[in-house]
Amino acid sequence: DIKALNIFIGTNQILKIGDLGVAKLLPTKHTLSTTLVGTPYYLSPEHCKGENYDSRADIWALGVVLHELLLLEKPFEAKNQAALALKIIHSEPKKIGDQYSSDLSKIHQLLLIKDANLRPSITNIMSNQIIKKQIQKYFVVDKTDKNGNMILNQNMSLSGNVNMNATTQSRQIHLKYLI
Repeated sequence: DIKALNIFIGTNQILKIGDLGVAKLLPTKHTLSTTLVGTPYYLSPEHCKGENYDSRADIWALGVVLHELLLLEKPFEAKNQAALALKIIHSEPKKIGDQYSSDLSKIHQLLLIKDANLRPSITNIMSNQIIKKQIQKYFVVDKTDKNGNMILNQNMSLSGNVNMNATTQSRQIHLKYLI
């Protein structure tokens, strides 16, 4: 499950997703699942409707986590799971407001698009100019490996700015696309 309680801050302030106990391996030819597992607050609209779902449900869950980080509340609350499912399906989440940038507001809205067919994939998110701009502040893309992982070097200089010729200590970061 992608949810706030499963995101851990490790050494060097590196975020890690843990507790993937309900993760499900799907056959390589199929990308859809119909199981009803997961924490209710993070369920996608398609999941709540009992429809097939795929990795775009994780994008929704990431949007819920972002919403919680920004507003310190869940986007949808209800007294029981059935009422919660109806809110997820039919209600719109609260806008994040003017205290954050319009770029961040756009990302928030993209992640919480109700229609899974319109919701971006992780590849689309990583290709988004807003996200790319932020990644380039802190990382240098070295290459992409045969599995679609972007191999990035994080500059560990005190300035926090990426310098392609820097001789400062760096470490490799692997971002795996969830396609």
